This record gives sequence, C-alpha cells and structure tokens, in this order.
Amino acid sequence: MKIFVDFDDTFAMSSVTVVQYLNEKYGLNKAASDVHDWCYRSIYRHMTPKMVEDIYAGDYFWENVGLFHDAVDILRGHEVTVCSCGCSENLRRKAQFLSEGNFGYDMAFINTEGGKKSGKDKCEFDMAGAVQIDDRVDSLLYTNAAVKILFKNGNSHTWQKVPSGANIYVVDTWEEIKELLRWFNDNPDFSADR
Repeated sequence: MKIFVDFDDTFAMSSVTVVQYLNEKYGLNKAASDVHDWCYRSIYRHMTPKMVEDIYAGDYFWENVGLFHDAVDILRGHEVTVCSCGCSENLRRKAQFLSEGNFGYDMAFINTEGGKKSGKDKCEFDMAGAVQIDDRVDSLLYTNAAVKILFKNGNSHTWQKVPSGANIYVVDTWEEIKELLRWFNDNPDFSADR
C-alpha cells in the first residue's frame, strides 16, 4: 500500500521537542498540549516565525526529536513517502534523519524558506490511489489521495477541524491508523472518494 505521511507532529513528535526546548531555554513549564498556534506563541509569547524556523533546523531539535510509538512498525512493509514543509536546513536534516534511520522511505519536500513556499503544496504531489496521513486538515483537503487520515493525537487544534462533508478519517493514535490500514488493505476496492 502506498502511504504519504507528514513528518512533523504525525510521524515525529516535533512539537514535544520544540516545547521541551522552550521550557529549558526560558524556564517555562509547558506541555505540547498547551500548543494552540503554529508559531508557539501560546508557549512563549515572544516567538517569531524565524525563531521557529531556527529551532526546527537546530541541533537541539535533531538530537532530541522522537518518533510516535509504533509508527515505524506500522508503516513497515508499505511504500512510504514522507512529505513535509520546512526551510532548506530543516529539510536537509529531515532527509539526513530519515536516511540515517534506514527507514527506506521516499521523500517529498516543500521549501518554505523565510515563510514563502517554493510554489508547491502537498496537493501537487500525485497521491492517486494512496493513503495520506497528516495532522493538518488543510494539508489533506485538496490532495488526490484515495484515503485521507487526520492524526489528531488527542488534540483539538483549530487546524484540525474537519469541514462538514469532507472524506477524512479522524484518529488519535497510531494504533487506530494501523486498524484503518489493515481494513483498507483487506478491502482494496474501497475508496474514500466514493
């Protein structure tokens, strides 16, 4: 089965790592569940997009980021493409991380250097017949993936609100993703685009 999976906060626990960094740097006592915005101002009010970009590209992030429990095992045996956005250095380090992890995944990246996209969005990747897993509804809505799975991880962020009528499966755990993948594998004629 072909699967497109988002990196940050879907495959990797990126926000957990960013919050841990901000706690240590600024003497805070916050948790990833306190994140309510992309720029992490809900954690540290002086955050800027440049600061976020620097954290995601920095040594602390890459020395401490962990993966969601069971994600690698659940994806094993599937044809996986990790798709993600980030600045040049962040994308270089993601590629290095994935390569050093010997996961065998393909990569499809979108450069957002300085807050500007390189002209691509996830909807431009050909996901026909594939499963897409992401933590953002806007990254799922306009792709041509046959099955779209929103990974909420127990959150109810504004960027996770599914519009009425959208063919998106909502899950909170990788175990739920495993069950959906098993079901779609056992029912190959089914498509969420029915």
